[in-house]
Amino acid sequence: MLKVRNNILLKKSNMNNKKSSFEVNPLDVNIAKIQYSLINRLEREMPENGDFAPVVERYQSKDPTLDLSTVKVACRHVKSSEKSNNQRCIEASCKNKAETHEISKILAVGTKKQIIDYVKDTQFFEKCKELAKSDK
Repeated sequence: MLKVRNNILLKKSNMNNKKSSFEVNPLDVNIAKIQYSLINRLEREMPENGDFAPVVERYQSKDPTLDLSTVKVACRHVKSSEKSNNQRCIEASCKNKAETHEISKILAVGTKKQIIDYVKDTQFFEKCKELAKSDK
């Protein structure tokens, strides 16, 4: 039986007629940690306008069952020739276990409020998980 709670996939396992327990998917847990940390850091470190140091959160996988070494999510200022100086983008990238292949994708572009709203949304969690699973 599978169950989703706070974006984290839980698998129910029977333990010889004792109380049921749940196994937690480590990838889900760590993407949720990235999401939580990123929300807090973006609210503090990302200004409404102008350039800023990239805000980066990462997960180093030690799980031998995953063909994944790193999941990284970064938010940075988008330099453009337009007058608007408040565009930001959020990008996720993953490396395979051998670190021979990296895949990255821009997940969203927008203002500070739009980026924070996107990271708070479950769509962010699902897109990061989808990207991590596609890195083979």
